[in-house]
Parts: sequence; C-alpha cells; structure tokens
Amino acid sequence: MENIKLNVATLCAFMSMNTEQLAETCGINKQHLINVRQGRATMTADDVVALAKGTGISVDNIETAKEKQ
Repeated sequence: MENIKLNVATLCAFMSMNTEQLAETCGINKQHLINVRQGRATMTADDVVALAKGTGISVDNIETAKEKQ
C-alpha cells in the first residue's frame, strides 16, 4: 500500500467500522475522531500512531491533513 494515504472515512470503510468503532478499537476519544472526520479538529501525532496500531496500517499511509467537511 505504498503512496496511498487513508483518511478517517477511508479507514472506517477499509476496516468495515463506523467512526465510533474505529475510535474504540484504536483507543482514541470518539468525539475527537468524529471531529477529525468532519474537519472540525486536526489529527495529532498520537492519533496517527493509535490508528496505525489499531488498524495495522502503516503510519506513512495515514492521512494527516485536515479532512473535508
């Protein structure tokens, strides 16, 4: 999966989870991850690491830019 960047919405689809399930699986605050997905919050480095560990997706393949509303 080189050169592919997955945002929260795509990670949810890839993992067959909704945002709340993905947050719980990765140990991220649910409302924060919802806000990231809706473009109201910025993903932190800790979020990226937690998403990588929880999904098995490389940190390099997780999109860190602000998501579109």
